[in-house]
Amino acid sequence: MSCSIKRKAWFAPLLALGMGLTGCQAPALQPVSRGVSVAPRESGSLHVAIRWPQRDERRVMLVPLGAEEALLTALDAQGGTVATLLVRRDGSTSLANARMDLPVGLDYRLSVTMKGPDGQAMAAGVSGLFVIKQNQATEVPVRLDPIIETVAGTGIANHVGEGIPATGAAIQNPSTVATDAAGNIYVTVRKSGSMDGNVIRKIDPNGIITTVVGLPPSSSEPYLQGDGVPARNTQLLSPIGLSVSAEGDMLIGDEVPGASPREYRLLFIPARDGRRFGLDMKAGCSYRIHTAPHAFASVLLGPDGTAYASLRNWVIRVDASRTAVTIAGIEGLDDPIPGKDEKATESGLKTPDGLALDRLGNLFIADRNNHRIRLLCKTPGIYYGIPMQSGWIYTIAGLKVSEAWQRTSATFPYQDGLQGLESSLNFPRGLVFDDRGNLYLSDATNNMIRRLSPDGKLLTMAGRGVATRWYDSKAKIWVNESLGDGGSSLEATFYSPAGLAIGIHGGLYVADSANNLVRRLHI
Repeated sequence: MSCSIKRKAWFAPLLALGMGLTGCQAPALQPVSRGVSVAPRESGSLHVAIRWPQRDERRVMLVPLGAEEALLTALDAQGGTVATLLVRRDGSTSLANARMDLPVGLDYRLSVTMKGPDGQAMAAGVSGLFVIKQNQATEVPVRLDPIIETVAGTGIANHVGEGIPATGAAIQNPSTVATDAAGNIYVTVRKSGSMDGNVIRKIDPNGIITTVVGLPPSSSEPYLQGDGVPARNTQLLSPIGLSVSAEGDMLIGDEVPGASPREYRLLFIPARDGRRFGLDMKAGCSYRIHTAPHAFASVLLGPDGTAYASLRNWVIRVDASRTAVTIAGIEGLDDPIPGKDEKATESGLKTPDGLALDRLGNLFIADRNNHRIRLLCKTPGIYYGIPMQSGWIYTIAGLKVSEAWQRTSATFPYQDGLQGLESSLNFPRGLVFDDRGNLYLSDATNNMIRRLSPDGKLLTMAGRGVATRWYDSKAKIWVNESLGDGGSSLEATFYSPAGLAIGIHGGLYVADSANNLVRRLHI
């Protein structure tokens, strides 16, 4: 498993291999199966210890959460299977020991595949060559990489397929993806050049896709206007921002149909009847809670019943009474100078995009065209090694050189495993937190998904820095790269990844915008 980009010590495996781990009993193991004929010899042994990840641990981990099984496969030098061993997790302990007996004197590789509760592969790795010596245990390092897969879309730019498996339906230009507590995945679909096909689609836990806001393909129903219209009959023109609460409430950033000059709106669709944002609302119907003269790039529902939105060069908050205030950036400024660490409403943002809240109410902003991530502090404290005060905004990732924030280029090359403020970004877009305090971001023009851990290190989780489709100016042809589905996420390719979401089982969902796909990697 070679990589074209240097990767740092975060590959130190949670799969610990060696004899030195004791004190835990091994779970019941399946017998070793022989895949090739080997002359009888005295067996050597490969001792294996697997430390299963725990959801409540805060340390940085590579192996995905929720893994229940590990399949170990010993391969000969030609790639043939010599032996396999399935190690199951024992619920009473996080450590499992096992032993694999192998013929001595041969060259092997060890392949490890981690599996989750529903059977899908979550991570995989392959060791380098090693040999089993007679009467001597062998220790083998293995790097585990998250597995990536497509969960929606065919790659075709269209709006086709209803009530079918999501991988057989076409979704065009998905910019945002969201999840709820029931395991549903929601995605914005934007079909350019058409009044139809601009919709919100839902993929249920069984993988079936349906249209939930806007009309499904080939529908003859009419679009309706005004507050209280059923979500299905609500016309969308350019849905970009989408946020879904755990209960299923939806917030959408969209254009107002028929407005001249153009207007943009925040639509709220409650999952239950009640009074929200100062209005009596009916479940499943759409209501306008704010209008602006500029398009929204990202929206976010707060746990306190407020809404956040990024637009133009600033970020607003809409409170429970539908009062909107600017909370970051300088409202009305068309070409702001990149702001310093200062009061949030006095510090310049440039085309802010993705938004995320941590557990303390601090707001994280993808300052897209300034190639950095910023933190609007609500709860004073030290974050990423920086003392912060309430109401101020701070840069926590992105490389500043000669008073300018630098994106990845030949002069300021991409490097992995550095501190956030030592790392260059290239038009960051989506943001989302996991339950361990890690912030994931889509580094859109670098075609990577990256993770900023609480200790401030920025690591690559997916993507090898090459677009799935790119133009070779010398050969004057378009080059199509492999998506890499079913393999290591670090060897995968993306094409302008945008919105991110975390699922209930720990999967990270990516709106792979220009590939017209929604993809998942296990983190």
